[in-house]
Amino acid sequence: MRCDEVRERLVAWDDGELSPGEATQVGEHVRGCRACAARGEALRSVTPVAPQWAVPDHVLRALHERVTGDVVHAAAAPPEVPDPIVVRLHRFLRREAQVPMAAVVGYAALLLLAVSLAVSGWWTAAPSRTVADQPSTLPSEQYEPASFQPAPPAVEDTDGFR
Repeated sequence: MRCDEVRERLVAWDDGELSPGEATQVGEHVRGCRACAARGEALRSVTPVAPQWAVPDHVLRALHERVTGDVVHAAAAPPEVPDPIVVRLHRFLRREAQVPMAAVVGYAALLLLAVSLAVSGWWTAAPSRTVADQPSTLPSEQYEPASFQPAPPAVEDTDGFR
C-alpha cells in the first residue's frame, strides 16, 4: 500500500474497523514506514481512546428476546402519512348512519312541514307599514296646500228658497 492510502485508513485501523485483510496490509506498512508510524502515534495522542465496554451476556439475551423481526421491520418502515382530507371525508360520508329510524322519520316530517308552510304562504313575514298607512298626529290643516281656498260657508235661506 502507498502512504496516502494508509493515511486515509489509519484512524479506522487504530479503531479496529478495517477488514482483516486491510488491517494486515496497513499494519505491515506502518511497521515498515517511519512517517506513517509517526503519523499514527500523533493521531493516537490527539484522539481519545474510548474504553472497550463489555456488555453482560444476560443483557444481550434480553435484548435479543425483545427485538424481533417485526420490531426491526416496523422501525425501518417509512412513517405513516395521514390520508388527505378528501379521502377522510369520503370515508366519513360512506359510513352507515347510527341514527334510530324514528328520528329519521321525524326529521323528514318536520322538514316536509316547514317546506309546505313556506310554499303555501302561511309562513310569511308581516307586510311592512307605509307612511300613508300610519295614523297622523298632525292636524289636517297642515296637509292643505298654500293655494287652497276653502269654499264659502253656505248661506242659510230663511224663506226656504234659494
